Amino acid sequence: MNCAHNKIALDLRDNIYKCIKPGCWRQFWFESTEQYKIFRHRVQPKFDFRKAELDYKATFNENY
Repeated sequence: MNCAHNKIALDLRDNIYKCIKPGCWRQFWFESTEQYKIFRHRVQPKFDFRKAELDYKATFNENY
């Protein structure tokens, strides 16, 4: 998958920042406040990863 990870959000289920593009969900581990500040402009305040994953699975199942 080709993804630029333009938007990320905190997945509250495991407290890990992840890309919000369906099917990507790359994890971001910030080791410091400075690292977080570099990506802060990409952080979306709220995102429902559970719903996004269910929608993605449903779409995937419909296509195959």
